[in-house]
Amino acid sequence: MPVGCIQLSFLISLHLVLELLQLLIVVQNQFLHLLQIQRGIFCLLRPEIIQGLLTVLFGVFLVIDGMMTLQDGVDCARARLAGWWVPALLGAVTIALGCVVLFGKFDSIMLLAGISLIVDGVFDLIVTFAFSKRIRTAREKLRMYANGPIIDSEKVDD
Repeated sequence: MPVGCIQLSFLISLHLVLELLQLLIVVQNQFLHLLQIQRGIFCLLRPEIIQGLLTVLFGVFLVIDGMMTLQDGVDCARARLAGWWVPALLGAVTIALGCVVLFGKFDSIMLLAGISLIVDGVFDLIVTFAFSKRIRTAREKLRMYANGPIIDSEKVDD
């Protein structure tokens, strides 16, 4: 078989493979669009389920964010920084709001979730502006004490 025929058959095979891949991509995109349409119909027909999912996501976010803010307050307290109680209190309030959003069983839970997210954002701004330098200082002090030189009371002879 001449070299030209081999190259031609290779190019035809490559072209067919590329056409097949393109067809698969089009089918995949159509499938994704059909899934998107299905999800949209589901949201319209069952909004209470979507509301429940969003409520859980918002509640979990608030609890995790509150725990992080509470940890910042604990870090400040360990470093004996003034005002450590502010981020600790804000973190505790945020955790409480998150729990109410997570486990609340009343109709205006989405309103409470939105208000809680706004309150959490305001708390985060307060902590960021007022305590970011203090929190960095506390973390540096804690790292310094934790990673400081270890003094061994027993002398090892070689």
